[in-house]
Amino acid sequence: MKWLDRDWIRGDYLGVCITEEAWDKQMKIMGIKHHDQFLSHEANATTHFLVNSSGRRATIVCIKHDPSRTGIQVAALLAHEAVHVFQRYCDYIGEDQPSKEFEAYCVQNIFQELAQGYAELVDKEGYTKELADKQLISCLRTLYDEADLSLPKSFDVKTETKRLVKALRGAA
Repeated sequence: MKWLDRDWIRGDYLGVCITEEAWDKQMKIMGIKHHDQFLSHEANATTHFLVNSSGRRATIVCIKHDPSRTGIQVAALLAHEAVHVFQRYCDYIGEDQPSKEFEAYCVQNIFQELAQGYAELVDKEGYTKELADKQLISCLRTLYDEADLSLPKSFDVKTETKRLVKALRGAA
C-alpha cells in the first residue's frame, strides 16, 4: 500500500494497493471494520472510496500485480481507475461541468501518481526485474523470428541489439 501526492486533488487521500494483505492491513489501520473486497467480483482493478470513523476520506485504487500483464494493460487499468477518481472528486466538490482542460490535467496527474506508486510497489516487492526480463525475452523472440534469427540461450543485450537492428534493417 502506498499513499500518493495530492497536488491536483485536495480532499481525499489517494493510495494504490497491489495485494489483498496490504488492503486488509490498511483497512485495520484506518479503523474500517466492514469493508469491500480488495477487488470487486472478477475485476482486474477496483477503486474504493472510504471514510473512516473520524471522517477522513480516502480513495484507494486496488490492482493485483500480475506478471503476465503487459505494461500497456496495467497502464490502461490505471487510466480507467484515474477517471473514476476524478469523477468522484468532481461529485465531492460539486462540480457538474468541469472544463475539458481541467479534467485532462487532473486525470493525467492522478494517472501519473497511480502509475508511479504502482511501479514503486512492484519494484519494492521484487517483481520488476522478473517481469521486465520476461517481457524483454518475449519481445526479442518476436523480433528474432521476424529477422529469421535464433535467440541465443545467453546473450549481451548491447551486442544482440546491434545484431538484431542490423538484421532487421537488412530485411526491410
